Amino acid sequence: MIKVRSMTHYITHHCTLNCIHCNTFNNFNFKGSVDWLAERDNYKKWSEKVTTDNIGVLGGEPLLHPNLEQILRDIHDWHRPIEGICLSTNGTLLDKLVALKDVFIETNTTLSISLHSLRWMRKWLTQFKKHFPKLKLSVCNDDDLDLERYTFTDPSGLKGEIVVWTFFHEATVMEDNGRFTVHDSDMNKAHEACDSKECHSIYKNKLYKCRIAALIKEFVTQNESNFTLTTKQRQLIDQEYGIALDEMDSNTNEKIKEPLSLCAICPENFDKYANLSTFFDAKIRKQKNKVVPRYGTGHSKPIPIRS
Repeated sequence: MIKVRSMTHYITHHCTLNCIHCNTFNNFNFKGSVDWLAERDNYKKWSEKVTTDNIGVLGGEPLLHPNLEQILRDIHDWHRPIEGICLSTNGTLLDKLVALKDVFIETNTTLSISLHSLRWMRKWLTQFKKHFPKLKLSVCNDDDLDLERYTFTDPSGLKGEIVVWTFFHEATVMEDNGRFTVHDSDMNKAHEACDSKECHSIYKNKLYKCRIAALIKEFVTQNESNFTLTTKQRQLIDQEYGIALDEMDSNTNEKIKEPLSLCAICPENFDKYANLSTFFDAKIRKQKNKVVPRYGTGHSKPIPIRS
């Protein structure tokens, strides 16, 4: 059995928000979801050869995946023992969060609610507490991080955290008037600056160092006519960076820590955009298949909560 530090199942490109600087490109017209039922037997094989203490599930917005309950139950049943599952969500689909409460409890799933302003958090929490009036909230901020973090528990057994991000990092894909491009960086400097280099992801039955490595080729393919790339950038993106199950060995943990040549398309300065009133304007996606241009400036506003 091979043990890796962490594994995250990326399950869908679809999202309810268009957050500028999204590091999984879900703020653009990125389509598709993992066909879990078709690949279920292959995913089970990972649990027979690879172990980890923590497993994440994310997208996009994972609550949009039609087989989310099956995914959580499968991960819980296959990967034992694990400390638990962490489901990352933006919290906008409140009705689905409530409907899946028992599934979260039975599969030892912790909710990680990712929000982008304290005002938005207060709005969301007010709606959430209507369903869980005995919810207990605790502050657990880290002074070294530019975020607000809270944990919550409910007598029902539901548990989770609320993370209020006060900044965005510069994204890999840059967009200007509908045209996309990527960075031309020193791969080592970009790797050193990156805060996602240990966010190892399983996508389409392969293990990737990070979500950028897992998704960039597919995103470029879907938006080919809108990209401007150099020959070098094209070659880097076209390479395969995933590790298949039969390629996993005792050296995988060390190999996956190393920089990829692909790191050169990511920013090497990784600037923080701390002023969200300038760099952030997330909105509910109005049309499912609409190509979403970059949002201009504007104030970060609480969004309507679906309940």
